[in-house]
Amino acid sequence: CYEGGLDKNGKPADTRTPAQNQALYSLLESLCLSYPDAEILGHRDLPNVHKDCPSFDVKRWLKLVDFHI
Repeated sequence: CYEGGLDKNGKPADTRTPAQNQALYSLLESLCLSYPDAEILGHRDLPNVHKDCPSFDVKRWLKLVDFHI
C-alpha cells in the first residue's frame, strides 16, 4: 500500500511521486528475487474486486518502466 491514490476531491487518481515510483520499483525488484514466480498485480486486477486501488494500471506501469527480473 502507498500513501496517496486520491485526488483533492477524494476520487481515485494516480498521485505517485517520483520518489514513490522509485521506491516501488526497488521493492518489487527485491520481492521478485525472493518470489520469482509471483505475478505483480494491482488490487483492482484481482478477480471479483471492485476497487480502484492502487489507482494506476500496474501492468502498464511495469511496461513503462521496463520492469524485468
